Amino acid sequence: MDLQNGGRVVRRVAVTDPVALARAGDYSDAFEARLAEPDQRSPEQWVRDGFAAFPPSVKRVVRLLGFRPGDTRPGQIAGLRIVESTAEVVRLETSLRLLRAVMVGRQVAPTRRTLTTVLFFNRPVLARLVWRLIGPRHRRIAMRIVAGQEQPG
Repeated sequence: MDLQNGGRVVRRVAVTDPVALARAGDYSDAFEARLAEPDQRSPEQWVRDGFAAFPPSVKRVVRLLGFRPGDTRPGQIAGLRIVESTAEVVRLETSLRLLRAVMVGRQVAPTRRTLTTVLFFNRPVLARLVWRLIGPRHRRIAMRIVAGQEQPG
Protein backbone atom coordinates (compact mmCIF):
# COMPACT_ATOMS: atom_id res chain seq x y z
CA MET A 1 0.00 0.00 0.00
CA ASP A 2 1.79 3.12 -1.27
CA LEU A 3 0.63 6.69 -1.79
CA GLN A 4 2.50 9.21 -3.91
CA ASN A 5 1.50 12.82 -3.51
CA GLY A 6 3.39 16.05 -4.17
CA GLY A 7 6.87 14.48 -4.10
CA ARG A 8 6.01 12.48 -0.97
CA VAL A 9 5.94 8.69 -0.95
CA VAL A 10 4.03 7.00 1.87
CA ARG A 11 4.04 3.31 2.63
CA ARG A 12 2.99 0.97 5.40
CA VAL A 13 5.96 -0.24 7.45
CA ALA A 14 6.59 -2.52 10.42
CA VAL A 15 5.72 -1.11 13.83
CA THR A 16 9.10 -0.26 15.40
CA ASP A 17 8.37 2.89 17.41
CA PRO A 18 9.58 2.42 21.02
CA VAL A 19 6.42 4.02 22.44
CA ALA A 20 4.24 1.61 20.47
CA LEU A 21 6.35 -1.39 21.44
CA ALA A 22 6.35 -0.52 25.16
CA ARG A 23 3.00 -2.29 25.66
CA ALA A 24 1.38 -4.69 23.21
CA GLY A 25 -1.95 -3.50 21.91
CA ASP A 26 -4.80 -5.27 20.18
CA TYR A 27 -4.04 -3.52 16.88
CA SER A 28 -1.13 -1.49 15.58
CA ASP A 29 0.07 -0.05 12.30
CA ALA A 30 2.74 2.34 11.11
CA PHE A 31 3.22 4.45 7.99
CA GLU A 32 6.35 6.14 6.73
CA ALA A 33 6.59 9.20 4.49
CA ARG A 34 9.66 9.95 2.42
CA LEU A 35 9.70 13.64 1.54
CA ALA A 36 11.33 15.21 -1.50
CA GLU A 37 12.72 17.98 0.73
CA PRO A 38 12.81 18.70 4.47
CA ASP A 39 9.63 19.99 6.10
CA GLN A 40 10.37 22.47 8.88
CA ARG A 41 7.12 21.78 10.74
CA SER A 42 7.28 19.86 14.01
CA PRO A 43 5.55 16.48 14.27
CA GLU A 44 2.81 18.18 16.29
CA GLN A 45 2.20 20.66 13.49
CA TRP A 46 2.14 18.20 10.59
CA VAL A 47 -0.18 15.89 12.56
CA ARG A 48 -2.41 18.86 13.47
CA ASP A 49 -2.45 19.99 9.82
CA GLY A 50 -3.27 16.47 8.68
CA PHE A 51 -6.29 16.22 10.98
CA ALA A 52 -7.46 19.70 9.95
CA ALA A 53 -7.34 18.73 6.27
CA PHE A 54 -9.90 15.93 6.64
CA PRO A 55 -12.77 16.25 4.16
CA PRO A 56 -16.25 16.58 5.74
CA SER A 57 -17.14 12.93 5.02
CA VAL A 58 -14.10 11.71 6.99
CA LYS A 59 -14.84 14.12 9.84
CA ARG A 60 -18.32 12.58 10.19
CA VAL A 61 -16.88 9.06 10.43
CA VAL A 62 -14.23 9.91 13.02
CA ARG A 63 -16.82 11.78 15.10
CA LEU A 64 -18.82 8.54 15.33
CA LEU A 65 -15.84 7.00 17.12
CA GLY A 66 -15.60 9.93 19.52
CA PHE A 67 -12.80 11.94 17.91
CA ARG A 68 -13.25 15.68 17.34
CA PRO A 69 -11.37 16.50 14.11
CA GLY A 70 -12.07 20.24 14.30
CA ASP A 71 -11.02 20.57 17.95
CA THR A 72 -8.24 23.15 18.24
CA ARG A 73 -8.02 23.46 22.02
CA PRO A 74 -4.49 23.81 23.44
CA GLY A 75 -3.03 20.50 24.53
CA GLN A 76 -5.19 18.50 22.12
CA ILE A 77 -5.39 17.54 18.48
CA ALA A 78 -8.81 16.38 17.26
CA GLY A 79 -9.77 15.44 20.80
CA LEU A 80 -6.60 13.41 21.40
CA ARG A 81 -4.58 14.61 24.38
CA ILE A 82 -0.99 15.65 23.61
CA VAL A 83 1.11 13.62 26.04
CA GLU A 84 4.48 14.59 24.56
CA SER A 85 5.53 17.09 21.92
CA THR A 86 9.12 17.82 20.91
CA ALA A 87 10.94 18.67 17.68
CA GLU A 88 11.22 14.92 16.99
CA VAL A 89 8.00 13.35 18.32
CA VAL A 90 4.38 13.96 19.21
CA ARG A 91 2.47 11.38 21.25
CA LEU A 92 -1.32 11.57 21.38
CA GLU A 93 -3.68 9.50 23.50
CA THR A 94 -7.41 9.18 24.02
CA SER A 95 -9.80 6.83 25.76
CA LEU A 96 -13.16 6.10 24.18
CA ARG A 97 -15.88 3.64 25.15
CA LEU A 98 -14.66 0.92 22.84
CA LEU A 99 -10.94 1.52 22.86
CA ARG A 100 -7.92 3.47 23.98
CA ALA A 101 -5.76 4.90 21.20
CA VAL A 102 -2.12 5.99 21.12
CA MET A 103 -0.71 7.78 18.06
CA VAL A 104 2.95 8.66 17.66
CA GLY A 105 4.20 11.03 14.97
CA ARG A 106 7.97 10.92 14.69
CA GLN A 107 10.47 12.91 12.62
CA VAL A 108 12.99 10.14 11.90
CA ALA A 109 15.21 12.23 9.58
CA PRO A 110 14.82 15.59 7.79
CA THR A 111 13.03 13.87 4.88
CA ARG A 112 11.57 10.84 6.67
CA ARG A 113 8.77 10.60 9.23
CA THR A 114 6.43 7.99 10.65
CA LEU A 115 2.96 7.80 12.13
CA THR A 116 2.20 4.83 14.38
CA THR A 117 -1.18 3.91 15.85
CA VAL A 118 -1.75 1.42 18.68
CA LEU A 119 -5.23 0.46 19.89
CA PHE A 120 -6.22 -1.22 23.12
CA PHE A 121 -9.75 -2.65 22.96
CA ASN A 122 -11.89 -2.01 26.06
CA ARG A 123 -14.75 -4.11 24.70
CA PRO A 124 -12.85 -6.57 22.50
CA VAL A 125 -15.69 -8.28 20.64
CA LEU A 126 -17.51 -5.09 19.71
CA ALA A 127 -14.29 -3.13 19.12
CA ARG A 128 -12.97 -5.79 16.70
CA LEU A 129 -16.23 -5.69 14.76
CA VAL A 130 -16.23 -1.89 14.54
CA TRP A 131 -12.52 -1.83 13.66
CA ARG A 132 -13.07 -4.30 10.85
CA LEU A 133 -15.38 -1.72 9.27
CA ILE A 134 -13.37 1.41 10.14
CA GLY A 135 -9.80 0.08 9.90
CA PRO A 136 -9.43 0.50 6.12
CA ARG A 137 -10.52 4.14 6.34
CA HIS A 138 -8.15 4.71 9.29
CA ARG A 139 -5.24 3.43 7.21
CA ARG A 140 -6.05 5.80 4.33
CA ILE A 141 -6.39 8.71 6.78
CA ALA A 142 -3.10 7.82 8.53
CA MET A 143 -1.34 7.81 5.17
CA ARG A 144 -2.68 11.28 4.41
CA ILE A 145 -1.64 12.60 7.83
CA VAL A 146 1.94 11.31 7.60
CA ALA A 147 2.17 12.67 4.04
CA GLY A 148 1.76 15.99 5.84
CA GLN A 149 0.34 18.19 3.14
CA GLU A 150 0.70 21.77 4.30
CA GLN A 151 -2.46 23.73 4.95
CA PRO A 152 -3.29 26.49 2.51
CA GLY A 153 -2.40 29.84 4.00
